[in-house]
Amino acid sequence: MTTPYRSPDAPPGLRPFVSSGKTPVLGVVGGVLAGTLAALVLSVVYAYGTIYIPIVQVEFLLTVIFGAAVGASTAGVMHQQKVRSRTIVIATAFVLGVFAWAFSWLPWLYGTFQRFEIPITVGEVFDPLFLGGAISRVYETGTWSVGSTGSSGSAVSGAMLGFVWLCEAATIIGFSTFVAVAQSKDKVFCEACGSWCTVMPDRAVYALDAGPALRAALVERAELSALESAPRPAAVDRWLSLKIGFCAGCGETNVIGLDEVKQTVDRKGNAQRSNKAYLPFHCLTRGEMTELRSKLRV
Repeated sequence: MTTPYRSPDAPPGLRPFVSSGKTPVLGVVGGVLAGTLAALVLSVVYAYGTIYIPIVQVEFLLTVIFGAAVGASTAGVMHQQKVRSRTIVIATAFVLGVFAWAFSWLPWLYGTFQRFEIPITVGEVFDPLFLGGAISRVYETGTWSVGSTGSSGSAVSGAMLGFVWLCEAATIIGFSTFVAVAQSKDKVFCEACGSWCTVMPDRAVYALDAGPALRAALVERAELSALESAPRPAAVDRWLSLKIGFCAGCGETNVIGLDEVKQTVDRKGNAQRSNKAYLPFHCLTRGEMTELRSKLRV
């Protein structure tokens, strides 16, 4: 594969793609509002769900969904509003994950006290002194049991309950951040026409040990023909995967990259796949991308 569209005065290799990092203020505001709204609404659903469905597996699932929804709504709106800074998107999702976890204490305490017919008003829940005393009371006495209810169950309180609360916080905040990280991965923005590019992963696969040669051919010499001659993977657990990105509008922004893929099988026989960047996105010309897409048939 030749590169006839590259100027003879251009550097011999491919230049890395660098995001502009532009962050529209309205985009950040929109993301904060979306994440806050999700936190406020879902915290009530989450709190009452954990109170009235005292099944550990269900409670864990609700916790995951709660955190993930906050992160997804935050990152989704910020991307829709063309926030290019991945750091700001992830940081915002993290902060709103903390807010969602902290706010969820209010409906949870209110619902818990109501369930056990302990007098409480909405105003008291928003009183910091009352809130601190209520949490301390629950910490000492516990509100639910491990195992079956009755004599065989043991109330969870004290250090064990504190550990459960820490795990809950880590799950909500962690999944809010994780979803934002996942949604922000491989985002390429075309500054020429102001739109997100189409990114296509897994366009071709190569042997892992072909990585150094491929990296050198692409980064140092811009030899796209190396993609045709690189060996295919013999191993079924690790390989390199080709990904491309291009602007479907103006065609001015075009990128190519490689991921290292690792695949394992869990105890149930399900394949578990993880990706990490092996070669970050590098820029191609419009002609190079047209030729590459033709050969890849995409």
